Amino acid sequence: MFKFNLLALSVAASAVSLISAQGVTNAQAAPAQVVCNGDSLTFGSHASKGEGTATGTTYPGVLAARLGESWRVTNVGLPGWPTEGISNDAKAHVDPLFDPSLKENVLIIMGGTNNMGIYHEDGAAAFAHVEAYCRARKAAHPWKILVVTLPMAAYPSYAKDFEAKAIQYDLLVRRNWRQFADGIVDLQADPRLGARGSEYNTLYFGADHTHLTDAGYQLVGEAAAKAVTKIAGRPAREAQHP
Repeated sequence: MFKFNLLALSVAASAVSLISAQGVTNAQAAPAQVVCNGDSLTFGSHASKGEGTATGTTYPGVLAARLGESWRVTNVGLPGWPTEGISNDAKAHVDPLFDPSLKENVLIIMGGTNNMGIYHEDGAAAFAHVEAYCRARKAAHPWKILVVTLPMAAYPSYAKDFEAKAIQYDLLVRRNWRQFADGIVDLQADPRLGARGSEYNTLYFGADHTHLTDAGYQLVGEAAAKAVTKIAGRPAREAQHP
């Protein structure tokens, strides 16, 4: 049974409170929506504006600006949480957001960093959790799901093998996403975020070599906007049985 650390729970509880008040950025009457779920990289930790919201310089904020007023964007980012915890929370804070009256219901999941960095799982275990997350959301509602490969990271407390784990995780996502999702936001394909050592580039990564600068979040938001546009109008794909 998974156990959360108390600090992660405290920060995440504050995040949920903030999300409920400010997470939706565009008009409620928008005919389509994107829900961004994940950890601190979705929350927008260290962004100069809009932490915990779909505004400002967070990646959901950039995504909302790129998609325009015809899309409603919600940020459900939980700093410090692993993917299985995010999945459990999604039953209460993501699944109810699905709106069958809308033309599009897109869900973006970006997780796994905390699984490997804080809880010392390998890339395969972290991948299994994100796959389970996607299958659970598909079982609840016919979301169109985009899964995100991770940028590099080298948080000071992470073990030296984190990079190898992250590369393993991203490779598994890139090879297998069609089994349980509708598309991919492939940050690994962008050498500014996904190349070995890119986490030390201070233009895109902050001083902790894990959270992003405004310029880094902009890259994520732009990649997400392209992926959302690509799957818009397609039928939602049913998850294949493993």
